[in-house]
Amino acid sequence: SRTPSFSARWMNELTLGQLRDAFKAKVANGPQEIDVLAWMSRTALELIGQSGLGHSFDSLEEGAE
Repeated sequence: SRTPSFSARWMNELTLGQLRDAFKAKVANGPQEIDVLAWMSRTALELIGQSGLGHSFDSLEEGAE
C-alpha cells in the first residue's frame, strides 16, 4: 500500500526530531526550565502548517518565539 506524503508516522518523526533538537539546544549549557505549554503550542502550529498547508512556519527553531 502507498504511504501518504504527510502520514502520521512521518509527521511524528519529523516534529519529535525538531522538538528534541530544540530541547537539547536549550539545555546545552546546563539544566534549564522549559515552558512545555509554549513548546506544545509551537509544535501544534508546525504540525498544522506542514500537514494542512504544506508550509513550515519554523516554529520549532531557536528564537522563533
